[in-house]
Amino acid sequence: MIGVFVRPGDNASGYKAIKVLKQTWAIFSSDEVDENLKGSEIPKLFKRSYSEWLPSSGYERTNGPDFEIYTFSDAGKYYEEVWIPVKKV
Repeated sequence: MIGVFVRPGDNASGYKAIKVLKQTWAIFSSDEVDENLKGSEIPKLFKRSYSEWLPSSGYERTNGPDFEIYTFSDAGKYYEEVWIPVKKV
């Protein structure tokens, strides 16, 4: 799933808007990286979250999409996030 956050007043004409249900998210963030490394942290974040954090966290993955979030700064750097829907075991 690819998308952007839409706020009231944003022009989303020509795009399909969906509502994501309110739920608990486990969010994993990378350190800030240079733009030329765009996308390099997402696989690492997914791997560590599923193989290290999830088995020992007391949470389990629940129904819903995983999200990849890319946030850019004015300084030409950015960070990446992985959002995983979870519920307490």
